[in-house]
Amino acid sequence: MKGNNNIFAAFAIKPGRLTLDCPLSMPEAGSFLWNKVMMLQLNNRGYAVGQFMQPEPSKYSFAPNLEAKTFMQPEHNYYANHPGRFFYIKDHDSNHSFSLPFAPSNKKLDKFCFSPGLDHIQWQVEHDNLQIEITVNLATEQAIEMWTCTLKNLDNRSRNISIYPCFSIGYMSWMNQSADFDQELNAIVASAITPYQQVADYAKQQHFADKTYLLAEQQPTSWCCNQKAFEGIGGMASPDAINTELLRQENALYEVPIAVMQYQCELSPKQKISYRFLFGPAKDKQQIASIKPQFFQSQNGFANEQKAYQSYIAKGTGSIVIESNDQVFDQFVNLWLPR
Repeated sequence: MKGNNNIFAAFAIKPGRLTLDCPLSMPEAGSFLWNKVMMLQLNNRGYAVGQFMQPEPSKYSFAPNLEAKTFMQPEHNYYANHPGRFFYIKDHDSNHSFSLPFAPSNKKLDKFCFSPGLDHIQWQVEHDNLQIEITVNLATEQAIEMWTCTLKNLDNRSRNISIYPCFSIGYMSWMNQSADFDQELNAIVASAITPYQQVADYAKQQHFADKTYLLAEQQPTSWCCNQKAFEGIGGMASPDAINTELLRQENALYEVPIAVMQYQCELSPKQKISYRFLFGPAKDKQQIASIKPQFFQSQNGFANEQKAYQSYIAKGTGSIVIESNDQVFDQFVNLWLPR
């Protein structure tokens, strides 16, 4: 991973794609995805801001404390416990752990590449003889983040590894908030009531999508829904919960929730394994139950939705195409400016 002596040395433009190979050189660098009902901002370190319409902008992943409601800010300030989409990796033999894509552990990685495209955002990381690729895109018509994490063992020996997808849910409401793991859905589901102080507001809010879910394709080895229990005294940089063999399956009961799953696996030399997740808001568990077969139980459902989103974004291509002696300028005008 390169140093930050030259702020632009780690940045490159490729056809339909930008790349950044150091999370230190341009720490605020990020990208965004959108559809008709939501928008997602992600910076290169894994911090995220997501909002959806119901019909006014609402969040499904919050800060860990009560935050003001604002529009999506183009230049957003990030902090240690900012909401994010993270993946912790732990080697059970060496007890070594690190986080992806970089935050919140912020440990130096052997290789790092943040690679936003026009219709998806991707990270490619190598560390401790493991190769990890993380990709996210959105559903076309629904407020759903679609995540894929692929892990490959580059070593010549078997590895006893746990991967922990960790998606922030945060301080949802001072009126009521909780989270648990739903075995039937194979999902962590957090519930809340959008705060109100006047009876008249209840009628306006009773149909809000006040649940946040992390829906997994594969059954996790274990899970945790309680942010304080997960962090312990180590905080998000070094959570106490991943220092144990298995997560302790703790619910959040009027406590700040978090969505953490654990997948423990033994990887043979050169073996590759992939995990897929859906993250977003829902009105009730029935809605989550209807999403699951569409993406995970129908043949090629996840891949077909990815292709549909690619087609959706392609419709926004600019009507003017230029060709000059400056290829970087051409790409900016032809591909990125219309966004």
